[in-house]
Amino acid sequence: MTEDYPPLNFLKDGKAQGPSVEVVRLIMKEAGEDGTIQVLPWARAYMLTSNQENHILFSMTRIESREKLFKWVGPLAIKHHAFYLLRDSGITLKSLDDARGLIIGVQLNGVDQDFLVKQRFTNLDGISHWQLNARKLMSGRIDAWLASTVSADAVLRDLHLTDRIERSIQAFERPLYIAFNKNTDDSVIRKWQAVRDRLYHDGTAREIFMRHGQIALFPAD
Repeated sequence: MTEDYPPLNFLKDGKAQGPSVEVVRLIMKEAGEDGTIQVLPWARAYMLTSNQENHILFSMTRIESREKLFKWVGPLAIKHHAFYLLRDSGITLKSLDDARGLIIGVQLNGVDQDFLVKQRFTNLDGISHWQLNARKLMSGRIDAWLASTVSADAVLRDLHLTDRIERSIQAFERPLYIAFNKNTDDSVIRKWQAVRDRLYHDGTAREIFMRHGQIALFPAD
């Protein structure tokens, strides 16, 4: 499973697409695995992968609070996360602490929410369909939006909001992985990791990211 979170993985013409989708499909093929890739809301896909065997979710940020909940293969990519503000909001962020008095839009159960909770933020507005945060920012229902820069920038271009919403300070960056249900046999993890490593070291995965125009998301091993 994956989510609609461009430009890494997204739904287009009814099919899962994006560089991470291509890489995972190639890993599956070369590892001799059968299976389909479904695009689901993040919270639902996260719950299914947590609770049901033979479920896999990508691209997931590997963080301490999730470490023992899943088994991992990767990294697939790396993402940078930043705050977004209305250009005419009058809000200036120079540090993370400057955002503490704001209502911040995040993805429910996502890495942005996890990061801010660990920083003891309590003024969070979490929703499953993270793209809606751009519209909530426009309507004044939130003061700021924390999101992956490449994904948020793509949404703002699609919605023609680049002249209304601007990127502010970067909050953090994290590597993204394929997450497996924790009951997955270790032999499966080793097989997938071995195929992943070969594809990333022989230039195959890099070419996929370049073809999608997303080389900035390619992880450095």
